[in-house]
Amino acid sequence: CDYIVAERGASLGLPEARVGLIPCAGGTKALTDRVGVPWAKRLILGGEFVTADKAMAIGLVEEVVESGLAKIVALSLAARVREQSPQAIHAARRLIEASPAQTLAAQLAAEKAAFLALIGSAEQLEGVRAFNEKREPGWAEQDDD
Repeated sequence: CDYIVAERGASLGLPEARVGLIPCAGGTKALTDRVGVPWAKRLILGGEFVTADKAMAIGLVEEVVESGLAKIVALSLAARVREQSPQAIHAARRLIEASPAQTLAAQLAAEKAAFLALIGSAEQLEGVRAFNEKREPGWAEQDDD
């Protein structure tokens, strides 16, 4: 997920330990990466549930919206991403997701390689033309990456 939106009044938690299980399918790693070890322990080991506002405060969600608006806001955020260069979004997403495991030197090298791969590409040239002509860029068909 690129963005997580929660509705006010939502309660978020991981109840698996209450029924003799653990979060799986990468759940322990994803949660720990997102909120850090102390909050992951509170949520997983303690079975604590948090409000949407608390979830935002600890970094579990990016935005809290009024009841009934989560899907609308999520689709709006997705539409904004789709307005950007698909190649740039794909490269940036890979870099962001790899960043926690990288050294600064390795991340800088990966950023340089991605930047050089994009510069002069059809999408990059279209983006510059569209900017100069004060119009929306016409990206090629996008997949739902």
